[in-house]
Amino acid sequence: QNLHAVHGESDVHVEVLRRQRMQLDERQERLFDFLYVKAEQEKENRRQIAEFEELLAEELARRKAQQVRKEVVRQQVCNQSEELRALKEKLQAAQVNKVRARQLMEKQDRERSEQEQQGAHDALVEDTGNEFLLRVSALLDFALRP
Repeated sequence: QNLHAVHGESDVHVEVLRRQRMQLDERQERLFDFLYVKAEQEKENRRQIAEFEELLAEELARRKAQQVRKEVVRQQVCNQSEELRALKEKLQAAQVNKVRARQLMEKQDRERSEQEQQGAHDALVEDTGNEFLLRVSALLDFALRP
């Protein structure tokens, strides 16, 4: 009986160890499956992102090329059109005239300001001279009184 009991305990212990090993194996297998699926998903995400970036780059390049073509056509039309060329020349002449007019007005303002300052200076000199003459006259009148 003792031998049967020892064998029974041993069988139970072996069975427990076997179940634990199976559970560990199952957990490892689930973990490996999970990691594999996750790696595949990340790989697919990277592929999709790369594909999207490539499509985006192509679209941006297409738009840029289209914009350049439009600008070239616009320049050709502007350069070939006599009327547009004449308008462009008139616009440039008007801009030059505007600058000249502003410079002339600034010059006139400076001259007017200088004239006003000179006039104020002359008036001060004249007033000072008249005052001096009046004082001299008053002194002479006082000195020559009988």
